[in-house]
Amino acid sequence: MGDAEQGRTAACPVLGVGAPTLVPGSTEESIYITLRNDILWRRLLPGEILVEQELAARFGVSRTPIRSVLKRLSYEGLVTRQTNRRAKVIRPEAEDVRQVFWLRRELEALAAAHAAQNARDPDIEKLAGLIAQEERAFAAHDKTEVLRVSLDFHVHIAEMSGNRHLARFVRDLNERSVVYVAFFDFFQADPPRSPGEHRSVLQAIAAHDSEAAAAAMARHVLSTEDSLDLHGAG
Repeated sequence: MGDAEQGRTAACPVLGVGAPTLVPGSTEESIYITLRNDILWRRLLPGEILVEQELAARFGVSRTPIRSVLKRLSYEGLVTRQTNRRAKVIRPEAEDVRQVFWLRRELEALAAAHAAQNARDPDIEKLAGLIAQEERAFAAHDKTEVLRVSLDFHVHIAEMSGNRHLARFVRDLNERSVVYVAFFDFFQADPPRSPGEHRSVLQAIAAHDSEAAAAAMARHVLSTEDSLDLHGAG
């Protein structure tokens, strides 16, 4: 599983708004994919120091592409830049995780309620397609794809609310919580809970039942938070 995941291109950034772009197929992109997956799969542990010179030696490149890669990872919230040409793998704080998920429950329940009022057939079809993609990604043990598709599902529901400010807040919170899920959920549930919970949200939205949609979304976000093993958090 790890080798297959290592070779995949990260389909979307985690906190990539405004992140520097990397040329597809370039050496920089290859290094970025490797380091990103090393962090998400805990081959690089929270708090571990990344030294530009050591990374340059590892990949056989100058420090210039290493700096670009670390800048990208910093934008995505996976490392923090430090002085002396170093970066540190993030060590999320448990209280920060809880606060983000509390906000997600409140805002996404509201978004789901409005999405149920506004839902049209193309929206329902898109959400159903995303759930199908998620199920295939779980079956393939493709963690990166699972995270990408789940993010798309939640953001599309928020966009369906018709409130662009709410949609932006939901996207920001989901992009941050993707990092937490990557760090603290080892995807060990069998069968995975997320597709079924997403389907419950979709059923309520398709029925234009705002109250049920809000409740289903709140339960799902809480279930996701409960699945996280925060013992290693700060």
